[in-house]
Amino acid sequence: MKKALHIGIIALAISFTTSAQECNEGLGMINSLWEKATLEQALTNPDAIIDEFNTLKGSLGSSLNSLSFKSDAPKLLFINGKQKQGTIKGLKKRVYITSLIPKESITITIQNTQQLAVAEVVICAHDKKGATQNIHQFQFTGEESDQTFVLEAIKGKIISISIKNKEASGKFEYKIAAF
Repeated sequence: MKKALHIGIIALAISFTTSAQECNEGLGMINSLWEKATLEQALTNPDAIIDEFNTLKGSLGSSLNSLSFKSDAPKLLFINGKQKQGTIKGLKKRVYITSLIPKESITITIQNTQQLAVAEVVICAHDKKGATQNIHQFQFTGEESDQTFVLEAIKGKIISISIKNKEASGKFEYKIAAF
């Protein structure tokens, strides 16, 4: 089981080098969260999910020298409104994954803090049966400062948010939050 999980994570990391964004790119990490997450645990002990997520990334990062799990692996996005910020260099991508959603809807906000680079955002919902749904797709052109997405009917799902910088030389600076 653990070996299959590692193979899934390796496949996920390799998929980050592709140019087209699809909802199924984060499935390896999402499937590992499904093994640990229950709706009850998401409500009562979300820190356990976060600890498992970070342990998994850490153990894989030390065993695979060619991949940077600091920058390439998905990041966990808390659904408590706490903002995360980052910079995505030219033609690179960052993926965020929520824990199991314990309510019917959440709001995702993404701010283009410098309003410089062109970036593509793809938001997907993943259920325990393996079904994946593309909920929103949007492109920052450099003129927009922020976008807000309200996701409905997502209780019991995991959300992935993929942000890809489409410019070769520019940096996309952003802030992201879920609540």
